Order: sequence, then structure tokens, then C-alpha cells
Amino acid sequence: LFVPDNPRHFKYGARHISDEGALGLIERLSEIVGILQEIGDQNEDWAQRQAWLSSVMAELWHSRGRYPGLPGVWDALRFSEAVPYTIHQVTAGQEQAAKDVLFAFLDGRDVSPTGLDLDADRIKTLRKRWRYLETPQQALLRDVLPRFDLKMNQIERIVKNPATRSLQAGPEAIAENPYILSEQYVSDDPDDQITFSLIDHGVFPSPDLGLGSDLEPDNWPRLRALCVDQLRRASQHTFLPAGQILSGLNRRLSYLPEWKRAQFTQRHVEVEEDNLSQALHYRTSNDVLYLYRRVVFEDERTVERVLRQMANLPNVELSFPVTEGFWENRLYQADSSLAQSHPTEYEKALKDQIKEQDQSSYDMIGVICGEAGTGK
Repeated sequence: LFVPDNPRHFKYGARHISDEGALGLIERLSEIVGILQEIGDQNEDWAQRQAWLSSVMAELWHSRGRYPGLPGVWDALRFSEAVPYTIHQVTAGQEQAAKDVLFAFLDGRDVSPTGLDLDADRIKTLRKRWRYLETPQQALLRDVLPRFDLKMNQIERIVKNPATRSLQAGPEAIAENPYILSEQYVSDDPDDQITFSLIDHGVFPSPDLGLGSDLEPDNWPRLRALCVDQLRRASQHTFLPAGQILSGLNRRLSYLPEWKRAQFTQRHVEVEEDNLSQALHYRTSNDVLYLYRRVVFEDERTVERVLRQMANLPNVELSFPVTEGFWENRLYQADSSLAQSHPTEYEKALKDQIKEQDQSSYDMIGVICGEAGTGK
């Protein structure tokens, strides 16, 4: 079953999807085709389909380019003139040169590039706005964020207002480990996601683009982000066995292009505990290692603490006596179809409800349970 990260992409008959977004979709479809090949499905010529998907991925990498986030960076800096200039240079195969020249211009190390018509006042305003930013913010905008297909509002929040999206990491930490964005960024809009694949594409771009990575495919930041992503997808559980998480992420990685394939073992999880535990909580039970997302584990402890505090509070002191007759008058419904068709059963159910209300109404906290249809 293919479940997209953003279901809004498929809400209507047709919706524009960026090269980056399409690349993530095609990778997922390639993974599914690989599984169909593994199980020997004969409904399609899956080898032919896989070859076609690979060719589409190659096209998408070429269209995406080295710096899909560069226009968003210019928008975030209110440097609108740089957007058409960059697009023109990218079309001419000068993407790297355009990036270098424009940032040198903002730094004051170079004059306005040919083809960028700016007067003296505009140049002064742009450079001053750039200087207002702290050095780590400048480094993030210049060296890191252009590699990722981020929107202008996402870039602004990451650089200037990280707390609005629950980002606890600062610019230096994000520059050192961009996968933090996929771990921590929380949005209230399906179109405002920063997925693992989006970050992974920027960290490990196609070798054909001539932009390498300083990291090996089996690095710990990638492992941690993958574990967080696996746990986030398992919405019905707050924690899972480490072996199950590793099995899922290894299968996912095995269908990626060769330059970014990796296989992680439980030994990786054990050796990198200091680094992984910043986002994951380790729990061992009966010699089985389980992993939580740390934020979920801490939320559970908050709920536990509050419930314990409430359970230890004194009983409620009522301002008037509450008798069984009081509850019977409150709960009895003469027009109930059950009361009319099965009065004996209705009376028994009512007595059970009265008993439960009498026991629970004085406590600060209680649990009411029962089978379906019992009147909870």
C-alpha cells in the first residue's frame, strides 16, 4: 500500500508537484515495485517498470538541480531580483556560479552581477539586511538551506523563529546535522512538511550533479532521523522493538540508488546511544531493546505525573448529599426504547450505572470502562 507523506498531493484529479516532491514519490514507488519483485508477483513486468522508474528519477535529479532551495532563500531575504536571475543562470548551466556570485555580492566582496539591475539604495538595503543576520544564520542560508527544497516561509521560521515550529536546535546544530529539521519541525499544515526524504536528497544528492557529501551513508544522524521517521509512521504505537524499526528502515534503504544505500544493525544503535538518545529513548525489557521518540516518552511521563498527582488529591467535598435517588432521577429516561421493550434489563442496567456513579463521583480521577452498549 502506497501512503503518501502529503495526501493533499492526490486530493484532486491533478495538482502540481515539485521535482523534489515527485522524486520522493518515485522512490517510494520504486520500493514497492522492489517488494513485488521479491514476492514474485506476475501481474506486471516489474523489471521493466523498475527500469522506467529509475529513468524518471534520473530526469528528476537533473531538473531538481544542486540548490532547489535557493529561490526560497532569496525570497526569505527579500532579494526578489535574484530569483529570475538564478533561474536564468540555472537554465544556462551556471547554478553554482550564480549562487557564489550572489552571496559574494551580499557580502560586499563583489559588484552587482551582470544582468542584475540594482541602484545604489537597493544595494545598500540588501547588504545591510544581510549584515543584520548573525554569522551562524548567514552560514545556514548560504551553505546549508539552498540544498533543500524548502519554501520561503519554512526558511524564515528555521532561521528567525524556530520555536514556532518546535525547533529546539539552533543554526549551528542544524548546519552540522540538517536531519534535525525532519526530526523536530512540526507543522499544522500537510503542505508544510519537512520529510526525511527531502533532507536526505540534499545531504546525498545524485553524483551526476557534482555535489558530494561529507558523510557516509551509514552515519548516525541519518540513522537517528530514520528511526524517528519509522516511529512517527507507526502512529498506533508509542514505542517499537529496535529490531522491527531497523528491519523497516533497512528495507527502505535497500531500494534507494546505490550511492546512498546502507544497512544498519542493532550494534549501530548500541554504539551510537549517546548521539541517538538525544532524539530517542532506550528501554530494555526481557532482553529486548525498545525505542521511543524522546518527545513522546517525555509526554507519557508528563501524563503519568499529572495522573498520579490527581489520584493523590483528597476526595471531592459535595455541597449537598447525593443519594441513589438523585442519580436515578438524573439517569432514568422514560422514553427510552430499551425501557419500553425490556424494562427488567433496563432497570438492571440503571442500577449498575447508579452504582458506578456513586463510587466515582467523589474521586478527582476515575476510569469508567465496559463493553459496547453498556451505557458508559
